[in-house]
Parts: sequence; C-alpha cells; structure tokens
Amino acid sequence: MRVLWVRLRSLGDILLNLPALDAFKQIQPDAHVTYVVHPEFVELLEDYPTIDGLATVSRESRGYLRVLFRTDTWLRESYDWVINFHGGTLSAFITLWTHSKGKVGLERFRFRSVYTHTVNDQIIGRPLHTVEVQARLLYPIVGAIPRESLRKPVFPAVQQPPRPRVRSLLEWLQGRPFVLVHPGARFRYKRWPYERTLTLLSRWLRQWPNLAFGLFMGPTEQDLPPQARTFPLDRVTVLDRWPLTDVVQLLTYTDLYVGFDNGITHLAALLDRPIVVVWGPIDPTRWAPWTDLQIRLHHPSQRVDAVPDEALTQAVRLMLGATLYGTDRFRHITMPST
Repeated sequence: MRVLWVRLRSLGDILLNLPALDAFKQIQPDAHVTYVVHPEFVELLEDYPTIDGLATVSRESRGYLRVLFRTDTWLRESYDWVINFHGGTLSAFITLWTHSKGKVGLERFRFRSVYTHTVNDQIIGRPLHTVEVQARLLYPIVGAIPRESLRKPVFPAVQQPPRPRVRSLLEWLQGRPFVLVHPGARFRYKRWPYERTLTLLSRWLRQWPNLAFGLFMGPTEQDLPPQARTFPLDRVTVLDRWPLTDVVQLLTYTDLYVGFDNGITHLAALLDRPIVVVWGPIDPTRWAPWTDLQIRLHHPSQRVDAVPDEALTQAVRLMLGATLYGTDRFRHITMPST
C-alpha cells in the first residue's frame, strides 16, 4: 500500500499528527508512507522511523506551480490513498492533482468535491482532541483506531548522544535543575508582551536561587527586548534559534517548561516534560498539550493577558514542588472571573 500523507504545517499540528501515523504503521507495517510537509519542518521528520519518504512543497505560489506541473518525482507517482490532514488550499490542490484510488479529508474541509471519502470529526457527548481527529481520518483505510493505540511519538534524537549545543548546556548547568522559558508564540493573542515575561523571570531568579533558566528564542522571538540578554550569565542562558533536533534533546534535560500555546510547548508535552502553559482563546478540549503532566492557566475571558502574574508564579511553584520531589500531579486551573 502506497500512501501520500499531507500535513504541511505548523509545528504543533505536525507533532499532534504523529500518534496517528505511528498507529497506522502498527496496523499496516508494510505500507509505504510519503509525508508531505513544508521545508522548514524536514529536520524534525527526516529520521522519523514510521516515515518512509519525505516530500516538500513551499508555501509560495511556486509551490502551486510545482504541484500543477508535477515537477517533483513524488507528484508523478501513483498512490493507493492520499490523506489530507491539513485542509488548506494548497493541500487540497495536492490531493486533487495526485493520482490515487482514494482521497480522504474531513467533512468540514473546503473543496469537499476533491475527496472520495470524508470523515466527521465530531462524536456524541465528547469533543475530540486533535490527536483523535487525525486517527479518525484513517477510518476509510484501516477502520477505527482505539484511543489506547494512540501513543506519544519517540524521536530518534532522544536516543542519540548529546549534540554539541546540548553538551555545552549540560556543562553550564553543572547538575542544577533547569527551567526552560519560552516567551513567544506565532500569534500575538497567544502570548504576553515579552517585557512581562522577562520581568517575571527576574523575580524567579531571586525566588529560586538554586535553579538555572533557559530563555528560548525561536524564529518569531527575534524582536525580544534587550533585557533578554542582560540576565546573569551564570543563571540564564539564551537559546537562540536552535535546530529542532537539538531542541528535542534540550527538552529531555529540562526539569520544567514554561510557555504559551506554541509548537515547542506541544513538543515538551509529547516528551513527557512537566509544563506550565498560559492558554488563550484556542479550544483546549481540541488543542491542549497532549499530556497529563501540566498546569494550564486559562482565564474565562480567554485572554492570555487576563491571567495574573502571581497565578503563573504559583503554578511554577506547584509544578516544581510536584516534579522535583517525585510526585506528578495534573491541574487545569481556570482563573476566577474579575
């Protein structure tokens, strides 16, 4: 069986798609899966064990032209199934122009006429997390996938020796507990102003003198204020645009991750790191980090700015106490209306 697996972006969506892929390969171990993704995510997936081939397509108009004229080998091949997990215009275009016997998408996707099979992502009495929604898309091919078959992915980088950046971090840590703070998110409504997070980090340095902190900067955090680089060098290290494979290893040595609704938060959750996340307007029933080891701060107004500073500090304190002393606990904290 040859399958074209289309999940173009974004990082969090791709990560939450992997449990369905792993479950599919458990059922169909001989299936050949070609995974289509935007180029910036190749480094995370190129050694992933259940992906047999990676294909890339760019976001720009030339991506549409390459699909239309089938300039890449993978576009000229025939497949038994094309599964569109993305639902956008470009992914529908790929689905339309690829030769296959069956084409699968969700009922709510645009361009429904493209698909030979559509799947409903609703269930009576219980909303579905997106991990389960991805698995439901496989129903026309392999039938129902039990929820217990959906497991967290295992990334090859976890099993490899520490890379140079990670080795340098471990030398800097000298065995101290490590808290990774990620102040950013792709969209402004999903995060606090950077200055607010940095001010809190200054307080935490005084409150927990035995902890070392990492300040994570991804592609969207390049406008962080200068204060980000003025913290004591022996207490705070700035991690600037690390490759995703290095970030996987970094997170395995992280004792606590603090962040917002972004892809790195989802990666930390899938790696079973304790996380504290300030959540905004996105439905947590469908999109919350896929882990029980979390404290999620969510205000009834759905505004991230409405979550008080002290609430985040309290959540960090609770999670540090729970994890550093060996007692895992789950809390979903909804802030009272004011």
